[in-house]
Amino acid sequence: MPDLIPSHQLIGGQWLSHRQGQVLLCCAYGYTMKQTADLLFISPKTVDGHHQTIRTKYSVGGYHGLHCLGLKLQEMLENWIGVGLRPTRNA
Repeated sequence: MPDLIPSHQLIGGQWLSHRQGQVLLCCAYGYTMKQTADLLFISPKTVDGHHQTIRTKYSVGGYHGLHCLGLKLQEMLENWIGVGLRPTRNA
């Protein structure tokens, strides 16, 4: 039986859905809203909705706040979500 990824996880004192975790991890990596949407196969409006929800849960403002939050929680998010969203570097 394959390992199942929990649909919600307690990260930094707040419960996040798996998709919210993915979106926040993309913020940590510095992806734009469109890059995140393309990577996760969702619309930019959906990404914006997740940004708003995450900002409300953690009381942070703007994309810079999300980026800083994502960096702070990056290790926990990667342990849960994995590192498959991490940008690749061209040699």
